[in-house]
Amino acid sequence: MPETVAMLLIEAKYGIKLGLVNVTVAPIIGTDDFNFAMGERPHWQHGAQPTCKPSHAKLFACRAAHCLLAGPWTIGYHNNTSFTASLPYAGSRTFVVKRMQPGTYTVTASGASAADVPAASVVVGADGILSFHAATGVGVTVTATLN
Repeated sequence: MPETVAMLLIEAKYGIKLGLVNVTVAPIIGTDDFNFAMGERPHWQHGAQPTCKPSHAKLFACRAAHCLLAGPWTIGYHNNTSFTASLPYAGSRTFVVKRMQPGTYTVTASGASAADVPAASVVVGADGILSFHAATGVGVTVTATLN
C-alpha cells in the first residue's frame, strides 16, 4: 500500500515522469514548491547519530529531523521560477517542466562529470513550458532559474 501512495504522489500531485531519455514535471495547480527525493540513501544532518535504521529511511518512512533523503534522484520545483534535478543515470536527458513563469531561464549542470558544460539560456513562452537538454549522472545537479 505505501508503494501505491508513493506512485500516486509522484505522478498525480507532482507530475513527475521519468522516462529512459525524458524527464517531465507537471505538478497540479497548488503544488508550487517542493523537493521530492526517491531512494534509500539517508543523509544524516550535523553529524547526529541516527535513531532510525538505514532500512527505515525509505520514502516517507522516517520523519525525524536528522534523517533526510538525499538520493539516488531528486527533483525540486520552486514557486514556478526554478527547477533542480539530480539523477544518477549517466548520459543526457530532455527535461520538460510545465507551469513555469514566462521569461528567460539560465540552465546549468554542475558536478563532477558536468564540469565542461556551459550555461545555456532557454525562453519560456506564455504556455509555461520549459524544455531543455542537459547532462545527468552521479553527482550532477541540473538547475534552471528565471533571470
